Amino acid sequence: MRKLFALAFVLAPALCYAQLPPAARVDRNIVAKYQLDSASYIYCVTGPVQQGPGRVKTTGSSATVTAVAGLDDPFTNVAVGDELIFGSGIGTERVVTARASATSITVDSAVNLNDTAGFQFTYAHPSCGTGATDGWFIPSAGKHTVTIVYRQGDLTGGLDFDIETRTRSGIGTALQVLTGNIPVTTALINGTTVVLGETTNSFRVGLRYNTADPSDAGAAAEQIDVVLSTER
Repeated sequence: MRKLFALAFVLAPALCYAQLPPAARVDRNIVAKYQLDSASYIYCVTGPVQQGPGRVKTTGSSATVTAVAGLDDPFTNVAVGDELIFGSGIGTERVVTARASATSITVDSAVNLNDTAGFQFTYAHPSCGTGATDGWFIPSAGKHTVTIVYRQGDLTGGLDFDIETRTRSGIGTALQVLTGNIPVTTALINGTTVVLGETTNSFRVGLRYNTADPSDAGAAAEQIDVVLSTER
């Protein structure tokens, strides 16, 4: 069951009867399939996308991704928790769960890169912390919506979230706009969508487990997405 929370920081503009072009929507992962292990609010933001060196492949459909021999070592700067997109990116987004070497990693689910020529890829690093300056993200201009998705996990008491913003007023003081809880997932993915409006200068999203995190094995390992959608 999805919950909808709406916060509007600005009044809607006056009605205009002229036909307007459709709004352009851009989605960006603040964090993807995040493995949560914090009893205190931890704030994450994923850095810019970077092109990986070399080319990579799998044997059949596999969670083990390796380098194409004779090219640059692709995973020299890749770490556990990084978000990777292989090839064209359609259906190939994965998160690194283990790094054996600069030429071999394990990702969160199998991907089919079974081609001797291999595939190019991009990667992005998440940066997380519990301090007052951690996790702040400056969005581009437009109407902002944040979606928090609890894909899987076994968090006792569910997932707590905290959203803070700074406005364009110039004061720069952090304002806590919403806290809430997403119940533990069952057969369906649970999530929350929050409309932030257009006056947000920067924001951050905190995550923590409500009571306990009993296990990180298999389906008990948390996968949490925080996605920013901007309409211009």
